[in-house]
Amino acid sequence: MESKELAQMYVSNPEQNKETLTSYTSYTLQGVRVPNPITRRYRDFASLRDKIIERWPGIYIPSLPHKQVVGSNDKEVIDMRIEMINRFCEQLSQIGCIFNSEEVETFIQESNDIQKTLATLQPHTYEELLKKYSASFLDYDENFDTLAGKSKQAKFLAALKNMLPRLRSFFQVVKNCRDKYTPIHNDANTIFHLLELYETDTLKEYTKKDDKEDEGKLVLVNQSKPDIQTGLTQVKESLINPYNKLLDNINGDILDTEAMIEALQSLNSLQDSYDSITKNCTSTTMQLN
Repeated sequence: MESKELAQMYVSNPEQNKETLTSYTSYTLQGVRVPNPITRRYRDFASLRDKIIERWPGIYIPSLPHKQVVGSNDKEVIDMRIEMINRFCEQLSQIGCIFNSEEVETFIQESNDIQKTLATLQPHTYEELLKKYSASFLDYDENFDTLAGKSKQAKFLAALKNMLPRLRSFFQVVKNCRDKYTPIHNDANTIFHLLELYETDTLKEYTKKDDKEDEGKLVLVNQSKPDIQTGLTQVKESLINPYNKLLDNINGDILDTEAMIEALQSLNSLQDSYDSITKNCTSTTMQLN
């Protein structure tokens, strides 16, 4: 993701909130597009995406992670959501007609219940869609609507549907590898933690000189030598579970594939409706003549 100073829209600062029977995590939404920071929940972003899909049928809309009820407030889930929401915001900002749409404009306004506010935006009629799309997509390729174009779309959709179960299988294989590596990763972190405690609680007693501590003789808790701390940081980073990032990337590919399938199916449905209306109008015109 681009630097936060330049980002059009991003979330940070997760906060735990409690309701009568449940708890949830909220995030601060800010950026160039959001001059006044506001608070949003994950479900608010999901509602925004659903509303955009409803009012922009047939358009690829960036993905979001699936809703997770159990463990939704766990740090691992929260970190993953922040990354995926920011990915969603960044990709959305690259689709000009969507990012500057009424839906996003509504979403970034102050509201006590953004889901109810979004719900007031009604679906477009076919006439409204035609007018909006004609103004938004000036470089329309007429070959897209030919039999050859539709055939390519169908082949692409079939390829995506065929790839999706393979991605999910790959995800499960990598997840199993991650789970097997996790105990080793945890043990390594535990060793580092115990060594730090050992230096702090025990070895420091032997470094005292004239009632002063000579930290230069220590290693893990030595703050006087930056090169030592840099080396330790590099070692700790090398102990980070290598499968976590790969899992995130595969999960992103799965969500993107699902989003593309969703867009193509919506486009096909819209095209079928258009063909049906055109056919009925042609039939009515012939009868009148």
